[in-house]
Amino acid sequence: MRPEESSAHAASTPSGVDAATAADASQRIGETALRRGAAGERRPRGIGRRALLTGAAAAAGSAVVCLGPLWARAHILDGPRDDDQGWGTGPEAAGTVFASFITDVHIDAVAAAQDIHLQLVLEDMRALNVPLVLHGGDITEFGSNDTYDRYLRLVPEDFPGEIQHVAGNHEMRWDPSGGNVYRARMHEEGSRSFDHQRIHVIMLEVSGPLQEEAHVSRATLEWLRADLRMAGRTPSIIVMHCPPGADFHYVRGMDQLFALIADHPVRAILAGHNHSETVTRVNDTIVLTGRAVKNSPVHYLLRHSPTEEMDQLTVEAVSLPAPGDDGERTVTPVVTIPMGTPRASGHQAMPRRLNARAPGSAVHLSARIGGEDALVAAAAQVWDESLYGLTEHGTWYDMSIDGTLLEARIDVAAISPPVLPGTHRVRVRGTAADGGTWEAADELTTRGGPVRPLGTYEVDGAVTGAVVPTGEDAMLVSTDQGEVISFVLRGRSLRRQWRVETGPVHRPLALSPDAGTAYVPSLDRALVALDISRGRELWRAELPERVASAPLVVTTDGLESVLVSAGPTLNRIDETGTVMWTVPIPVQSCGRPLVLGDTVVIGAGDGTARGYSLERGAERWVAQLARRSTAYQRLLYGPWTTTVRPIGADAVLVGTVDTLHCLDAADGTARWTAAASAMYTPPEILDDGAVLVVQERGQAALISPDDGTITPIGEGGQVSLDAGLAPVAGTHRAWHVSLTGVLSLIDADAPDVTALHQVTTSRVIATPAYLPVPGAVVVGDQDGMVRAFDVTEV
Repeated sequence: MRPEESSAHAASTPSGVDAATAADASQRIGETALRRGAAGERRPRGIGRRALLTGAAAAAGSAVVCLGPLWARAHILDGPRDDDQGWGTGPEAAGTVFASFITDVHIDAVAAAQDIHLQLVLEDMRALNVPLVLHGGDITEFGSNDTYDRYLRLVPEDFPGEIQHVAGNHEMRWDPSGGNVYRARMHEEGSRSFDHQRIHVIMLEVSGPLQEEAHVSRATLEWLRADLRMAGRTPSIIVMHCPPGADFHYVRGMDQLFALIADHPVRAILAGHNHSETVTRVNDTIVLTGRAVKNSPVHYLLRHSPTEEMDQLTVEAVSLPAPGDDGERTVTPVVTIPMGTPRASGHQAMPRRLNARAPGSAVHLSARIGGEDALVAAAAQVWDESLYGLTEHGTWYDMSIDGTLLEARIDVAAISPPVLPGTHRVRVRGTAADGGTWEAADELTTRGGPVRPLGTYEVDGAVTGAVVPTGEDAMLVSTDQGEVISFVLRGRSLRRQWRVETGPVHRPLALSPDAGTAYVPSLDRALVALDISRGRELWRAELPERVASAPLVVTTDGLESVLVSAGPTLNRIDETGTVMWTVPIPVQSCGRPLVLGDTVVIGAGDGTARGYSLERGAERWVAQLARRSTAYQRLLYGPWTTTVRPIGADAVLVGTVDTLHCLDAADGTARWTAAASAMYTPPEILDDGAVLVVQERGQAALISPDDGTITPIGEGGQVSLDAGLAPVAGTHRAWHVSLTGVLSLIDADAPDVTALHQVTTSRVIATPAYLPVPGAVVVGDQDGMVRAFDVTEV
């Protein structure tokens, strides 16, 4: 799922969209909607009446209309008509054409196959007079403006229906604007819903800025709960990019998602991401993943048959021959989705009242179902938290069924991989006589080990960037909902001192040398300076683009300044908030620069590292580190999010996905390279000069500063993305929390890595803090939980 991108795009801007560009895009699409949205004409593409709103706003000078979840159900599609907007029927099956579902188009500036596949699919849907197209995400390869241009041009002017999209990880992963480009070009803001042919359609956004995996956040669940309550007993379908349930491990929060929709008539989930066609049924909800248009011209035709006997959607895969193929158009039945009242026995099979305990050497699990004989088999699983972005069955243990009681006893020693002390998830899965599966999940706490949980605190949104120590027992926490919060650890309690709204934060903030000022990168196109002692804003520097990078504080001649990239620009800001200079960076940079001597070194999105003059920002050198054939590959495999580190007095370390580069700071020439993935988790330089790295797949290693020789530490490891290390000053040790929530101690002297505690069942995308005086590690997770752990006994 990493196709190629156009070399012509190297000079374009896949980061934020300036007001003029966004307004122009809104104006053009709005005008198209006006041309085709009048009475008696066919409905517009885009999102219909929403396009009218955004087009009108653009004409008034507003770049983007952000209506967000409040708009939830304001968009209603009309029902069938007798005029030329007839829904179209084909020879394939009976029923009114409800919609077509497509996913994973991956429009690229150089790969013509994707263009041809999409054109063939759109032409087939136009011939069927499809009124609605549901797009499951990954519209473009990496969310650049030129690929959105290409996609929009491919939609015919006379296309009869509306196209509704959800953002995929390819729209959000490499976009430093936090999804602003997608929202501006597609005119779609967050999760939303509408009614069509007496079916409630929910477009559920679960892809987050700069993240590969999907996440169903608390805010998303709250919105969905309110939306389903408003929909009442109207049958619903959900469209989302990554598939949940069954054995997919792409979505965090899917247990909570299924628990929520279990009490509502959500009949199906349509998803993409894995580029293959699968059909599963979880808790009476059909989960369909579709084949990728990128790989072949295919769409899924949904026909609605709302009869008195059976209200259902019939799904057919329509496969079209690509140019040069000898095949013919084929229509293959995929699944029939019942849309009417669920079967009377349905919820009797739902495991409820889960109880998970681990009082000793065994895990005891029990659950209740609603009626005897509702299930023919049941099994339980202690979730393997190490799984990341995979389809994996895991190990299941049979449960006994005694009337309505399900029970299992699992030997802890027999569970593979071994269960650490801490918090885990358990799943109970029942199989009904018709093959459908019914699932529920709960948390399990296992005890033991030297790490002791202390206080917890729940914040709004995901904890992002880093937990930054500001004193012996104090720290700052930043969130993607736009808050910076000061905490102090007192005994076993985390106490909030103050809270300031700064705008969404996705990268670590920086402290002044005296730890009196915090410099916060904000997606509100600003760098914000905060007085740490009082919790108040000192100044706000407005920047050209949203800031999704980490700032660097520099002191020269006694004067403090801050270097930070904002999209495709590098900016230097003085201690009063005045921008001293701004220079362009090809494509983007989401990492952190470094100053060595009078040279600023930074990684760029065109696969290069670059050196600039600190004084005026003049470019001094360019080093090509990702020699790939396309712009997308150069971004993906280049140092776009690297944290540059010093090595010695005159060299720097720049990481890419698969290589660590040692470069001369003065001219960018290569000194050595090491085959180590050291970009996502920044390397640490130990006091003896050795480089400590944790690679993307969790393997820790020491790298020689002299020649790049790699010495592995320990065996295996957990996936490590975004969260850095928390070094223990004066030692060769560092604390590490994996993406999967495993707290480990890395000892470079032993050398060894000791996994100690499962600190969370959520994802950790923020660097933890080590507070040496109380002897505690503080961790923030994607679900907004801040947790402190006593590690004095380790």
